[in-house]
Amino acid sequence: SQQLTGALVVYALLGTSIALYVGAQLIGINYEQLRLQADFRYSLVHVRDNAEAIAFYGGEKREQKEVSRKFDSALDNYDKLIVWTTGLSAYQQAFFYLARLVPYFVLGGLYFAGKVDFGTLGQAQFAFSMVLSSVTLIVSRIQDISRFSAGISRLGVFWDLLGPRGVAGDGEEGRIRTTVMEGGAAVEVNNMTLRTPDGARVLL
Repeated sequence: SQQLTGALVVYALLGTSIALYVGAQLIGINYEQLRLQADFRYSLVHVRDNAEAIAFYGGEKREQKEVSRKFDSALDNYDKLIVWTTGLSAYQQAFFYLARLVPYFVLGGLYFAGKVDFGTLGQAQFAFSMVLSSVTLIVSRIQDISRFSAGISRLGVFWDLLGPRGVAGDGEEGRIRTTVMEGGAAVEVNNMTLRTPDGARVLL
C-alpha cells in the first residue's frame, strides 16, 4: 500500500541519517586512532634505533615518558572508539528489530477495521523487511564504511604530502644529481631545503 511504502521511505531515510551522523564521528575517531598508533610505533622504533645514544646521554626517563604519553593517548582514543562502536551496534540492533513492528503500526487500523486479514499483515511485514534490508545497506555496514573511510583519509594525507615531490621527480627538475669531482673530497649542495622532521622549522 502507499501508506506502507511511505512509512518504509521515512523509516529508511531517518535511520540512514542517524547512521551517517554516527559514522562521521567514527571516521574521525578511527582516523585519530590510526595516527596515534603510528606515533606510538614510531616512538618504539626510535628508542630501538637510538638505544645507545639514549643510554649515553641519560635520556631513558625522557624517552619512557614520551612513549608512555603516546601509549596513553592511543589507549584513551581506543576507549572512545569502543564507546561509539558499542552505541552504534545497539542502534543497529534496535533499528532492525523495530522495523518488524512498523507494518503492524501502519496496517493495524485496517486489520481492526476488518479490511485486511492477519495473513496480509504477515505478508506485508515480510515484504517490508526484505525491501528495508535492501535500501539500508549503509546502516548495516556503517562500521566497515567508517574504518575504510578513515584509512583512505589517512592515505590521502600521506599522498598530499608526497604529491608535489612525486610530480617534480617525474622530470629533470627536483631530481638529486650526483657528480664525482676529481682532486679532493667535497660536498656541494644546490637549491636544497632542509626542515625539521615535523616540518615546522627550516634549518637550511
